[in-house]
Amino acid sequence: MPSVADEISAYTLFHKEQLWMDNIAENLVEIRGGRGCNEMLKLTGPIVIVGAGPSVERFKLLDSIKKDKDALGATIVTTDKMLIPCLEANLMPDYVVTVDGSPIIEKFYDSKLIDTSLVKAILATHTHPSVIKRFKGDKYWFNVAYESERNLLDGSLPHIDRAVHWLTKKPICPGLGNAGAIAWSLAGSAGASPIVICGLDYSYGTELDAKKTLYWGAYKNKYGLSDAETFDKCYRRELNPWGHDVLTDEIWDHYKGFFFQAVKTTKIHTVNVSPYSILHGTNIETRNWDGWVKTFTK
Repeated sequence: MPSVADEISAYTLFHKEQLWMDNIAENLVEIRGGRGCNEMLKLTGPIVIVGAGPSVERFKLLDSIKKDKDALGATIVTTDKMLIPCLEANLMPDYVVTVDGSPIIEKFYDSKLIDTSLVKAILATHTHPSVIKRFKGDKYWFNVAYESERNLLDGSLPHIDRAVHWLTKKPICPGLGNAGAIAWSLAGSAGASPIVICGLDYSYGTELDAKKTLYWGAYKNKYGLSDAETFDKCYRRELNPWGHDVLTDEIWDHYKGFFFQAVKTTKIHTVNVSPYSILHGTNIETRNWDGWVKTFTK
């Protein structure tokens, strides 16, 4: 029986393909006339990726980044969900990344703070046209690798990734499951080191009840188990290197697998400063923010 994570991935691709292709068609003139993410300037300082995990609020990491940004000479890349919170904290990101093609993403750009900011957007070509119209700043484009998991064995049909690449004339980025991971991948291609990930927790932190997590209902419907059995099958707690006993589930473990596969095949120096994170191990240095800053600026 396929897991809920596998089914969600398949469902997303199957049911969103038409929306994504419609979005690309609507955006095509601007995409073709615009710049690809490969045309971003090469960056020499550290890049800090800001995700939306619970570590950010719990440990006031936006305040820490704001305090040390200039001393580090850091480039700040945020996921779209965290753009307005960054600006409200008086932390000016250099770039924002959007990968979701849903029109609901427009709300993450609906702020006068964004209209008067200098932030640049790195956008999937299938980003919804309402987002494109709402954001007035500079844009860089990339294609998501939709079919990276489905190889065409006989080679007789054009691969969808290749077709979209030639249609849009924009680079392909691995589909790693979420905006934070794709921001990490894009930052790596920009040439900077290290890449510091903040709020890429892949967990629900230490306090959230499993029944209040996003996919609890999907797990219950899929497996038809009791609450206790559902928790045992789909959730787990992990004592991470920061000493926190965090709650995660099979969806986040699924995305973690994508991220680890990418990390293992790259020479990117990745530093994780997210105390509620389950991303640790090979090629990932785990630190607290203040300790890493002290070492880096020594």
